[in-house]
Amino acid sequence: MGATNPLLAKVDRAIEDLDLCGRAILVACSGGPDSTALLLALAALKDARGLSIWVATFDHGLRPDSARDALYVERLCRALGLPCVRRRLDLGTRFAEGVEAAARAARYAALDEIAREVGAQVIATGHTIEDQVETVLMRLASGAGLAGARGIQRRRGQIVRPLLEVTRREVRDFLNERRVRGRLDPTNSSPAFTRNRVRHQLLPALTQALGETSIKAIARFARVAERDERCLQSLAEQAFRRVCRPLAGGFGVEGSLDELRALDAALRFRLLRDAVSPLGVRLDFDAFERLEAALQKPLPTRQTLPNGIELRLRHGRFEIGPFAPAKSPESRPPEPLRIEGPLCGRFQDWRVNVRRLDPRTAPAPGAVAIDATEKRLVWPLMVRTRAPGDVFAPASGVGRKKLKRWLIDAKIPREERDALALLTDASGEVLWVVGLKESRWTTRQVGPDGGFEVSIERAR
Repeated sequence: MGATNPLLAKVDRAIEDLDLCGRAILVACSGGPDSTALLLALAALKDARGLSIWVATFDHGLRPDSARDALYVERLCRALGLPCVRRRLDLGTRFAEGVEAAARAARYAALDEIAREVGAQVIATGHTIEDQVETVLMRLASGAGLAGARGIQRRRGQIVRPLLEVTRREVRDFLNERRVRGRLDPTNSSPAFTRNRVRHQLLPALTQALGETSIKAIARFARVAERDERCLQSLAEQAFRRVCRPLAGGFGVEGSLDELRALDAALRFRLLRDAVSPLGVRLDFDAFERLEAALQKPLPTRQTLPNGIELRLRHGRFEIGPFAPAKSPESRPPEPLRIEGPLCGRFQDWRVNVRRLDPRTAPAPGAVAIDATEKRLVWPLMVRTRAPGDVFAPASGVGRKKLKRWLIDAKIPREERDALALLTDASGEVLWVVGLKESRWTTRQVGPDGGFEVSIERAR
C-alpha cells in the first residue's frame, strides 16, 4: 500500500511478515515515544489491513507521574476511537531480580490476561532496532552464546515486535510529523540501570567509532544468529531423539556414550542443555566445559552439576539425572528380614511374600522357588542389601563368584548396588538378585517334597 513515511512503511511490511492481517491485536503502550508511535502506526493501517486493535497501559506506581502516563494513553486512545484497558500494577516491595525485572514480569502477565479477556490473538510491543542492539550487546558482554545473540525476537509466542527494524530517529520523525510528543520516563536516563548506560554511553561511542551503519549491522547479526540457532536447535532435537532415552523413573536421560561423543560440540551442547533443563539446571559455557572435560577422562567418571544433578559415564553409557549421594562410611545397613517359613512382610520399600508350594508346582511369574530338599542352604533365608563376602552362582552361569564381581560384570552402576534387594541364605549365598538374576539354587518347579515360593516386589 502507499505508506510514504519510513516508519509507516516498515510497520506495514511487518504486518505482512508477521502474518497480522485481519488479526486482533493488543498494543502495549506506556505513553513513551516508541510505543506511542507503534499505536499511531497500527491505527493508521487498521482499516487497510483489517486489524482489530485494543490498547493496554499500566501504572506501576514507581514514579509520581506514572498515573499521568497511563491517563495520557487513555486519552490518546479516546481520540483515536480505540478501546483502552488501564490498570494499576502492584509490584510489592521486594524485587529478587531488580525492580525493572519485576515490573516487566508483572506487565507481561497482565498483558497475557488482558489479551484473553478481549480476545486478542497477538500482543504488540514497541521495541526498536536500538533496543535490539542494546540487548545483543548486553547478552554478549554477559557471555551468551548464539541463542543469546539472537536478541529480541520479532515473534515469540503471541508477542510481536513490528518496530524491530525501525530506528529511534524514525520514531521521532514520525511523531513530529503528527505533532505528538509522547511521555518521557525520567528513569530512562538514570545511569543506575545497565540498559541506560549501554544506551547513553556505549551506543554513541559505537556509532562514533564505527559509523551509523554499525547499529543496523548488529541488528542484522541478530537476525542471522536467530536463523542459525533455529537450524542448530532443530538438528540438536533430532540428535536428542536418536541418542537419549529416559532414565528409569523418568528423571533424566541415558544413552550411548559413543554416540554422544560423536556429535559436533555445538550439537552436544544443545543436547546436554535440553537434557538438564527439565531438571532445573541452566547449562552455561563453564558448566559445559566441565562436562566436555569429563568426556575425555578415563571411565568410569562423573561430573556434578547444580541441584544434585550429575553426568555419569561408564561402560559405553552416559546418564544424566539426580542421583542419591554415596553412603557415608559409618552408615549402617538396614536390618534384614528373616524368612523361616510362610510370611507376609516388608523390607524397606519392598513387599515380601513367602508361601508353601505343593509338590511339583511352579512359582508364580516374577517369584522364585526354593526346593525343600535343598540341604546345602543354611536357614533362615534373609532379604537384605549386599554385604562384604556375598557370593553368587548365577543361573545358567558357570561356577560361583563374588557378588561384587558379578555386579561389575553386569554393568550395574555403583550407586545402584546398595539399593538392590537380595534373597540369601544365612551363610551369605545369594539366591536371587531381585529383579535382575536368579541363582542356581532357585528352581522352576519344586520336587516331591514341595518347597517355598518367594515373591519380592516394590511397594506401590
